[in-house]
Amino acid sequence: MPYFFVALLIVYGLVWFFVWMPPLGQVSIWEDPGCNLQQFIFPAIALGLAETAFLARVTRSAMLEVLREDYVRTAHAKGLN
Repeated sequence: MPYFFVALLIVYGLVWFFVWMPPLGQVSIWEDPGCNLQQFIFPAIALGLAETAFLARVTRSAMLEVLREDYVRTAHAKGLN
């Protein structure tokens, strides 16, 4: 799914489930840092979740590849964890 659609679903889910509405409009960080953070956090979560899923898949495949190496099997045969 495109990032902007996921971000919209996150905001919609928060409004629907928790009856919480983020502030609308553009607020400068120098005027009201708390309000700016509320506007910033959910799109950042949407972007971070997509990147985290990709990174987790790559890390898992790399770990499984290393666990199949000869030196790991030799260490297991000698009793190491």
